[in-house]
Amino acid sequence: MENLFISYEIAKLLKEKGFNEPCIAYHRELIRSKEPIFYINSNRGRFKNGKPFVNSELGDNKYNMVAAPMFQQVIDWLEIKGVSIWAFPVYRGENIAFFKVNMAKFYTEIDTQELFGILNDTFNTKKEALNKSIEEALKLI
Repeated sequence: MENLFISYEIAKLLKEKGFNEPCIAYHRELIRSKEPIFYINSNRGRFKNGKPFVNSELGDNKYNMVAAPMFQQVIDWLEIKGVSIWAFPVYRGENIAFFKVNMAKFYTEIDTQELFGILNDTFNTKKEALNKSIEEALKLI
């Protein structure tokens, strides 16, 4: 199930950009190795202390905890911020799928989009494509 959630590195970037949405999972670093560990709330459907994980409540701490949103949650948040991203498959050869990414930035609700176009890279998985597009989209806000 971890593959549905944003990586630790991107979660840190999101926190720096002000992402503060409730999440059912979080990342934290191990004290000695600094290796990130993924945690999902497994308390039979209930959140820690009855609440979801939110960056402002996790705060700055010695474990470098950050909320771990799902990909779709981040895509929706970026759209609110005026950046739209989407990944789509490009088939080559014998059923081999590569993914490309489109991004657009919206200036106003009624204004037309300024297309930033397709990222030049191709990606082997949708997750790789979304990670890169989210990383690039965060540079626009």
